Amino acid sequence: MSTKHNQKGQVKWFSQERGYGYITNNEKKDLYFGVKDIEGAELPENGDIVFFTEYIGKENTSAATDIKIFERKNPKLKRVHCKGCERKVEPKPWYYGGSDYTTVSIVLLCPFCGYRISKKGGGFNTFAKIILGVFVLALSFVFYKII
Repeated sequence: MSTKHNQKGQVKWFSQERGYGYITNNEKKDLYFGVKDIEGAELPENGDIVFFTEYIGKENTSAATDIKIFERKNPKLKRVHCKGCERKVEPKPWYYGGSDYTTVSIVLLCPFCGYRISKKGGGFNTFAKIILGVFVLALSFVFYKII
């Protein structure tokens, strides 16, 4: 049995219900894998980047084993406590803002009750406020010395 260790590829398709899927390696070849070939408790999702060992499986076909998730295509947000429905939830981002996209805000909402968990961005950002404050302070010193 020939093996190629430490290959890097992308999960083309994986079904949690059926317990198997396919990885596309760097040579654009699809390799079969089963849930027993995954290392760790987390299951891969379509588009994830993984490391694996390639081997010749049943019926002389290429397959993958020792699969480790390297990078998630869609990293999951941490679960937080929602004060609206008293559940532990994974908040969903909702984007809004001006048509010029310079004042875009992100609000994290509870997927069950719509409670606003947090708000990020929008309006004047913190760095701009600090610069403006330093500028106003410098001007006040200049005018104080003149008068």
